Amino acid sequence: MKCKKVKRKLYAYIDNELTDTEKQFIFEHLNKCEDCKKGLDELLLQNQFLKKLEAIEPSVNFRAKFWQRVESVQEEKQGVKISLLRWVPVPVFCSVVVILFLTFLVLSPVLYGISDVETNRKISALAQRTFIVQLQQTGFAPLNFINFCEEYCRILHEHCQRKTGSTKCICGRCEI
Repeated sequence: MKCKKVKRKLYAYIDNELTDTEKQFIFEHLNKCEDCKKGLDELLLQNQFLKKLEAIEPSVNFRAKFWQRVESVQEEKQGVKISLLRWVPVPVFCSVVVILFLTFLVLSPVLYGISDVETNRKISALAQRTFIVQLQQTGFAPLNFINFCEEYCRILHEHCQRKTGSTKCICGRCEI
């Protein structure tokens, strides 16, 4: 048995919670490994020290106050979640994502200086395919969007290679 596994089971070994075979394995390991034996000795000392301490008696109202605090913290957390959903409903969020997506599509030829007709045709075809697949889905399809982004980057990369005449990408983020 490895030391890491033995050290994890030392508490159970001390508390006699292991099966006979596990106890035997740990016992044999402790006879061979000084580091684990030292760890066991430290745990035994801690146990002895903790047993010598007096038990603390909680106040009469401790349990009631504790559970009141737990409930109030849970109510605060639930209140935050509910108020956030009221401020940003799902349709509004999805609309913002679609608007950002379409803005990127429209502005990217300008931002990247793409005047190549073939590249613009590929981008348009990709956008149409993605949009059609998205319409066929019952909800937002993240994998479809990821595939779109990867394909879009590949098209831009090819355009960049043709424009610069280099096989190396100048953006520095591509591994193509």
